[in-house]
Amino acid sequence: MARPADRRVQRTHKTLRDALVRLVIERGWDELSVKDICDAADVGRSTFYEHFAGKEDLLTSGFSDLGVHLRAPRSHPAGTVLRFVQPLFEHALGSRPLFRALVGKTSGHVVERRFRSLVLALVAEELGRAEDDPLVRFLAGGVVELLVSALELRDARVDELDATAQRLAARLLEAPPDIR
Repeated sequence: MARPADRRVQRTHKTLRDALVRLVIERGWDELSVKDICDAADVGRSTFYEHFAGKEDLLTSGFSDLGVHLRAPRSHPAGTVLRFVQPLFEHALGSRPLFRALVGKTSGHVVERRFRSLVLALVAEELGRAEDDPLVRFLAGGVVELLVSALELRDARVDELDATAQRLAARLLEAPPDIR
């Protein structure tokens, strides 16, 4: 979904997403209805359905904004291979309660598919390769797995995770072609 230009639409989307996140953390995904979200956001159901097909659509709608955020220009140390990794880890570790509320639920599978797709696209863009390139898929899978394992740790640090991802990606990209 493209980023809406109208501020009222942006505000409605944010209000609904904020209500969804709050309710998922409080109650969990499975028992949550569109009506619950609308009530918590003080938004009518017809307004909800003008913007989203259902609660899954609302849940995954934030990935467009996240993609824009992760693609934003930033200064990086020399040798940075995957520039989106540090802000991705910052975002994910900041969303730890939501992640825990979604894991193992139907919503978790929906989110995981969209998340993996976003990371795959970001790796492909940074390397200038196709998404179906085995190297791109391998690196994207590694980033996702590193992030998932970090979310399970209480003391995970963004700088250490980024350094690990950068080091491993650089080694792989510097390896002779027959190893890649």
